[in-house]
Amino acid sequence: MPSSPSEDFQWLQPLQDSTLLLVTTNARMRNQVEHFLVTKLNHDLQTVWQMKFEQPIFSSLVQVGSESNFIYLLFGVRDSPSLFLYTLDATTGKTWLTLHDLPNEDLPLTGRNVTKMTVNQGMILLSTLENGTSMVLRLNPAEKEIQLLPAVYGFQEQLIDFKVDPFTKATEAAVTESVLYNPRLQLKRFTFEGQILDNRFLPSGKNNSLQQVLIAPGAPENKLVFGTYGFQNNLHSQGFFSANLAGEFQFFSLGQLQHFFAYDHTAKTRKMERKYRHRIEKEKPVPATSQVLLHPILAHPQGFVVVGEVYSSKYTQLPYLPESTSYYQGGVIDGVFKTSSPGLPLAKNNSGLYVSYHFRSAVVLLFDREGNLLWDNSYAINKHTALLQPNVKATVTSSGEVLLAAFNTGTLHYRSFTANGTISSKEPIALQDTNKLKKQPSDTPEGLVKWYGSHFVAYNFERAKNENGKSHTIFTLQKFSF
Repeated sequence: MPSSPSEDFQWLQPLQDSTLLLVTTNARMRNQVEHFLVTKLNHDLQTVWQMKFEQPIFSSLVQVGSESNFIYLLFGVRDSPSLFLYTLDATTGKTWLTLHDLPNEDLPLTGRNVTKMTVNQGMILLSTLENGTSMVLRLNPAEKEIQLLPAVYGFQEQLIDFKVDPFTKATEAAVTESVLYNPRLQLKRFTFEGQILDNRFLPSGKNNSLQQVLIAPGAPENKLVFGTYGFQNNLHSQGFFSANLAGEFQFFSLGQLQHFFAYDHTAKTRKMERKYRHRIEKEKPVPATSQVLLHPILAHPQGFVVVGEVYSSKYTQLPYLPESTSYYQGGVIDGVFKTSSPGLPLAKNNSGLYVSYHFRSAVVLLFDREGNLLWDNSYAINKHTALLQPNVKATVTSSGEVLLAAFNTGTLHYRSFTANGTISSKEPIALQDTNKLKKQPSDTPEGLVKWYGSHFVAYNFERAKNENGKSHTIFTLQKFSF
């Protein structure tokens, strides 16, 4: 479809019926009414239907969700706590536009700090983060006021994960707490009204700070959580952990993983590996110098797959400007966003320094349903970026292989992992050039979205000529199946 990366803003959202939603809005907030386009694509990327709607003044798309036949588009308004919600019936085409506000003006809320959106039985849960305060909010499309759920309200490092249990329809939340020198994990289950159904405290039993925590899918009575931990702080990640409802924790340091260094065979990496092994043999603490960005947990025939990208933060006086400074791909909801300040996409920290991130590798861990580690492996990334977001996509194939894929400069790179640490190398796949397109320069956005099953969708912008021979920019999609 004709589209300009400087004028348009695309959001790709996989739907529950294995179709794909493409939302195209204006890239700039303006003081006039604009229109945005919503397109539903089938599993062959053919248009099922397309609708055009008015976009509220000074608004931008911040979240997309779906449930059954309903699609929810959440718009934030610049410098305002108000949120606009488009509710779209994908069957009849009927739409509702509603405005929602917080009843308490002291609570921080803007569209920009809504980090996660979950839909359950027509109700919407929003996770927000502003000035170190994290909240879970309930938005009822039929009510103007957005309600704060008191069951979860705390500091940034406390609220780690929340999701809706598909079995009981209750909301689950994982919260970390530090009680003197005994960190513990709190697991909560509550209704949409905030009523607590279950509340458990799981002491870790070690002087390790619990960092990221993710709730695994499964029945409530057999629930597992996975995450990362550090040594008395959250600055660096020491390794991974698993825990069950009985409070049984298992810790796996990065240096103890059998294939943690398998992604690289340079002398520097081999030296680092020997240093790790030596300290482990001497029962000395392994120095932690990296951080880990976790992916959503994947179900596997043998249990659960945990994927984490290992990175280190870089602090500089001047901003790091990667090849593409104006665009980035969302991590949790697989959307495509445009930064508000293309020239300076980085935020300064408290010391006035710019922060960027060097991703070294991705770690793949397979756990059984008891939380025991079955095998691990690693995959080279080696990417310096201005944004803290996933650089690869992960899925589990029908045969039980774990596949990691990344899309770069018009080419899909991927590799599959199986038991016993074996790696199956795959040849890169170039994007099909069926229309004899000429690629845009490398600073235009491109990326990969995990679709349904073992299917991915790659997107990018390219140049093409119309019937009159004039060149124009088009937005392209291509499906990859494994």
